[in-house]
Amino acid sequence: MVHSCTLAYLRTRSLPELFVLHTKLQQQLATLREDSAEHSEVTLALQHIRYLLASRAPGFGPR
Repeated sequence: MVHSCTLAYLRTRSLPELFVLHTKLQQQLATLREDSAEHSEVTLALQHIRYLLASRAPGFGPR
């Protein structure tokens, strides 16, 4: 799933799809070792999703 989470791909997703992806990736991140390559990929995908959610969903970003 992480490999398909490029910013270009994510920009085509709806808000509900982004929220679902965000939740799934957060769960996946909890199971990964911090020094693994997959951890880095998931972290980057989550950053992309948070950026898009913050720009589309008022109140989602940092408080």
